[in-house]
Amino acid sequence: MPKTNPFQLLESCVFAALETYSNVHRGSGLFSAISTELFDKSRKVFADFLKLNPEYHQVIFCSARGAKHIQKYFNCDEIQHINSNDFGLALGIHVIALPKKVLDAKVPFLTGGGTTRMVSQKSVIYANAPDLFEPGTPSIMNIIAFAKALQIIKIKGENPFVSLSQPIKSDGFADDSNSLSGRQLLNALRDSMIGRNLLIPTIYGYRPYTNLDYAASTPAFLPVWNAYRKAMFLNSLDSVDSLQNAISVCADFVGAEVEKYQVLFTANTTESINVVAQYFDNQWESTSDSVVVTTNLEHSSNDLPWRDIRNAELIHFGIDADGLLDLEKLKALFLAYNHNHDFGSKRIKLFCFSAASNVLGCYNNLQEISSIAHEFGISVMVDAAQLIAHRPIDLRILDFDFLAFSGHKVYAPFGTGVLIVKKEIIHNNFDYFSEINSKGSENLAGISALAKSLSLIQRIGFEPIIEDESKLIAKTLQGLSTILGLKVYGIQSISSPNIAVKGGVIPFDFKGKAPKKVANILSSHGIGVRYGCHCAHITVKKMLGIGNIIEKFQNFLLRTFSKLQLQGVLRVSFGIGTTPDDITLLINTLESIADNQAAKKISKNSPEMNQTLFDAQVKRFISERMKLS
Repeated sequence: MPKTNPFQLLESCVFAALETYSNVHRGSGLFSAISTELFDKSRKVFADFLKLNPEYHQVIFCSARGAKHIQKYFNCDEIQHINSNDFGLALGIHVIALPKKVLDAKVPFLTGGGTTRMVSQKSVIYANAPDLFEPGTPSIMNIIAFAKALQIIKIKGENPFVSLSQPIKSDGFADDSNSLSGRQLLNALRDSMIGRNLLIPTIYGYRPYTNLDYAASTPAFLPVWNAYRKAMFLNSLDSVDSLQNAISVCADFVGAEVEKYQVLFTANTTESINVVAQYFDNQWESTSDSVVVTTNLEHSSNDLPWRDIRNAELIHFGIDADGLLDLEKLKALFLAYNHNHDFGSKRIKLFCFSAASNVLGCYNNLQEISSIAHEFGISVMVDAAQLIAHRPIDLRILDFDFLAFSGHKVYAPFGTGVLIVKKEIIHNNFDYFSEINSKGSENLAGISALAKSLSLIQRIGFEPIIEDESKLIAKTLQGLSTILGLKVYGIQSISSPNIAVKGGVIPFDFKGKAPKKVANILSSHGIGVRYGCHCAHITVKKMLGIGNIIEKFQNFLLRTFSKLQLQGVLRVSFGIGTTPDDITLLINTLESIADNQAAKKISKNSPEMNQTLFDAQVKRFISERMKLS
């Protein structure tokens, strides 16, 4: 290793990890298993680098803002803190280590996906550390990159990443796709999707991985990886131009006019929403008449932060079976509070909602919602994480006050969140938002990757993306409708009057079959999906018809048995990499599960279908991938 170019070594290891990238939360596919192992291994690498005892200390990954909160929150002399940028890597990763004993009986200072085990409208069961202090999707790839860099530094006895003898210049990160646009570019990017053609063990031998988990996190295009790897080592002079370019790309992508909006960078969508929630918490500190309205459709990241606002009431607005909002009832609610004054001095100050559901896969009418809210003087905060890669957003028409999304939902899985805020709000609270901006800009590699991905999608245009997604949805719904014992939730048929607002996220379950078991069988066929409550417990419980009595019983079980998990539902979700062949494989496999044939095929017949042999192949494959990374 000492004779190997450290930069090339780092890049090759990170690329190998990127080939099997997936979100680490409740994924069933082999990619999720490998990403989880690498993520857990990275935590051990940091503990080893800091010479810590894992039995005594806990390693926590966070952003610059998160690190500041942790150090302020815990009054402890034993805190250790390292930052990737201090090691010459523009990744924005902060690693905090502190004694486990100080973490006991604490509640998170930032809330959202991953920080809880169960959520209801009136109660929350929080997760244990480190999950409790790592809200939202972690910056998995940046964490792996930082950990690998520390291993290289340890072996070499010096840090080769602090300064480059020949700094990489910002050249817009040219790639072979620059001459393409429209469907030609879409097809080229589909072919360039990293990990797409990687062969993995299945019960039928080695086959390409079938990713049907895009709603959790998206893989990267090759041009996006090239942008990331170059920006990882940019020096401070080059970073200014790259950052300004990224701001312009993000603003242009969502129609955020420079005179009206400002682009801020954060760790993820969860952190962006927490930033807005804490802004309003400060604004309403001395009042008690403020009301926040969110919906029963929300991811925990757009629910929990609003519960912590002092002196403000929170209302959860209902949804129908398809996941859509009744806009007449919404208007009536706003009218009652802000015009008729039916609730005395209480006024709805903020409406925050998801532009697209991560469970039911529906798109609500953004323009009409914004218009209704502003008619009653209500600010609008939109979680666009599930929309950003699938439908166009134009703030010149929508006029949202706040908009949040993440790179890992739009083919740039490198730990960047975006928060777009009206400038009049920033001007009135300049110190608060300027600090957010400065801290969020540390992850220049992730920011550059996101800018590259957005520019590529902009050149494709949304028409071919929507056209392909619509065909995939129709094929999937038609196929699922014929499977015995399988129930689809939300919009179930292409003949539904709401099919035009159906996105590429489809939840379902099997009567009498545990979602985890079904997901594992799909995984043995090389298909990656997701199961559980998808950090949207209220939505899933409404979907499944779980009432107060059952919910209380679930609360009791989770508090009594620390390792117990709620079953929830299965979810398949599509992206640019999804093909009709992927859907055919999904439907055929689910049909075999319905006939109870899948389990039989694993256990007998040909040698490649033997369970013991298959398990050994999976174990060996994971071990080989771990060595590459």
